[in-house]
Amino acid sequence: MKEEQILKEKKTMRRKVIRDEIIEVVIKPSFEETEEIPLETSSAQIEQTSKEELIKEQERERLVQEIALEEKPTQMKTLEISIIQPTFHEFKDIKSDVISKIEIPSYKDQLKLRHIHLVRYQLLKPTSIEIKEVLRVLNIPETSVRKALKSVLERLPELKFEKPMAISIANIDTTQRSVNKTAQTLLNFVSVPRAVFSVNPSEIRTKSLSTECLARSTDVITYNVVIEDFDDPIEDLFGSAGFKQVSERPMIILAERPEDKTLEYIEFLKRILREIYRTRSRGLPIPMHTSTDFEDIKLDIKAGKSIYVIDIDKVKIENQDEEYLSDRIKELYSQNFGFIVLYGSKSSLNAIKKLWMVEITEGFSKLPRYVEVKLTNKDLAFTLANLFWGNIEAPDLSKSVSLDEYILKLEDDFYDKIEKIAEDLMSALVVEPSKEDEEGLEGESLIHYGLKAFIVKYLIEVEKISLDHIQTEFELGDGIIDVFVRHPKFGDIAIEVETLYGTTLPLLKLRKRIESRLKKGLKTWIVIPNPQFIIYFKEISALRNVYKKRYRDLIEFYTLDVKSNKLVSFNEIFKLFNIKEDLSLLK
Repeated sequence: MKEEQILKEKKTMRRKVIRDEIIEVVIKPSFEETEEIPLETSSAQIEQTSKEELIKEQERERLVQEIALEEKPTQMKTLEISIIQPTFHEFKDIKSDVISKIEIPSYKDQLKLRHIHLVRYQLLKPTSIEIKEVLRVLNIPETSVRKALKSVLERLPELKFEKPMAISIANIDTTQRSVNKTAQTLLNFVSVPRAVFSVNPSEIRTKSLSTECLARSTDVITYNVVIEDFDDPIEDLFGSAGFKQVSERPMIILAERPEDKTLEYIEFLKRILREIYRTRSRGLPIPMHTSTDFEDIKLDIKAGKSIYVIDIDKVKIENQDEEYLSDRIKELYSQNFGFIVLYGSKSSLNAIKKLWMVEITEGFSKLPRYVEVKLTNKDLAFTLANLFWGNIEAPDLSKSVSLDEYILKLEDDFYDKIEKIAEDLMSALVVEPSKEDEEGLEGESLIHYGLKAFIVKYLIEVEKISLDHIQTEFELGDGIIDVFVRHPKFGDIAIEVETLYGTTLPLLKLRKRIESRLKKGLKTWIVIPNPQFIIYFKEISALRNVYKKRYRDLIEFYTLDVKSNKLVSFNEIFKLFNIKEDLSLLK
């Protein structure tokens, strides 16, 4: 085995001898063992291996010298270059460890990892390309402006001219005649036909040709207006309606307490005065109702911006207190509009009246005049109470309840219905609020908005009109209509809600609103809340009569039936009163 290895080494040496003319360089390879040293070899074994390698090295050197002597008998210089031999150091002990539990990195650590995804390209199949026809005629889109112009062009009035009649020469009168100045003034105008279109925002629905001629004249053309007198249900109930008169001054009311306890009416009277105050002024009056000792209130009595009620049957006014009451009444000369109500029995009121009678001298007095009211008609009282709060039906008088108790229940039911409709989701989606100032609120009151919602609900549920034909706060020209409806039976109707609050002069406000709508050729409904409708029923009757004679069916007044959710016309309310009147005016 050793001899074969030596022969192999000799052959290797011959192949790797590099000859030179002067120097022969011999590279000595290191003969390493092919076997690998196990990792677990001890230090003693390593020392034994090193000694064996040293012996082998010496043997190699001897063989190299022998080969050199055999092949080259001539003496040559030899340079020996040894290859660097690796040195193996002692291994340290290697310990093995088995991981039985693998910890998954936290979510935060995972966020730090950056994943690199290879971009994959997916080629789509090519679509077929076809050459289509080229549009030579462009279609103009149908815009709202184009529709409106097209509608105008289609509905332009066509003028037709008749053949002229034969003209013959007449005899000419050359005499000079005197011309009436008034006639000359009236004829000083040019008649120009004026086309008037009723335009909807999206289309033109109707057309009309007006031949109205405007003449310049200094003469004032007036209508013959006949003002007829109507009965007043408030006056029929209380015997006087003097507290309704237009005034900026405070008023004194002497209200007689009825002997029949079921006819106690002070709560009814207070609510009538409250609605009158809101019509004359803005906002609510300051309420005061006292039944305590007169000593506690003798310096606080006033009427300005308030309704001050004193129950003189309970507040005993002695002779020494009458002077205080007289002084407070004298102070009314410089107070705003309001009411002092002295409520008591007939005997108590007679005692109070002496304050005026003592001062009277030939009809003159140092105290402001007062208004006397009393209530005796039970049927009329309960009927009026029903109508006042929208209960359009005959009262049930079989129940043992006082008028004041009855009034409070009706009032709660009325406002509950209006407030419930006002806060309904349907109302919020359909009924727009008004921007018109009412009572200084910088907008409309809750009762005004609630009435608009009531009207819309009535039109949908009772009149069966589609919501598409109903609009609230509808702008028409320079005005805004509360509710505008295209009624299938009555045509276009402008419905206006008039609470009369803050108007001071209710009839003036109604006249302006009615004429502004009628001039536009619109059928007009005026809806007034029940309390104001009943309080000013006499005035509304007279105003309605004037416009009915001029415009016939174009104008009508309505109020509410809160139980049936309906609008009630003037005629229906009129029939419930025992009032004698020419029935032809109601048609």
